[in-house]
Amino acid sequence: MNRLSGHEDCGIAIGISNEPTFGKGILNDYGYWQFPCEKCAREWEKQNPNSGKAWPSSNEDAEHEKYKKRQRELYHKKREELIEDEVKEEIDEDDVEEISQFA
Repeated sequence: MNRLSGHEDCGIAIGISNEPTFGKGILNDYGYWQFPCEKCAREWEKQNPNSGKAWPSSNEDAEHEKYKKRQRELYHKKREELIEDEVKEEIDEDDVEEISQFA
């Protein structure tokens, strides 16, 4: 648990720019979280006023929200495509079996 904000699933890492990063989810190769936590970052800055800024910064959050929205859209689109493919496969297999019974 991150003691800064009380968030059980938030973690801390060091980003490629050598600043602390706060968030949850997947941590990429550059030290940035899939779901950043501004609350933890701001609390860390309050507790460490001489240590610089933490990520995410406020102006990055708007861009990240756009990114997350786009990722959700892509996820749902891909999920729908997979479901459609599964349904087509089931129908095709059933149709083949049904047709072969009458042949």
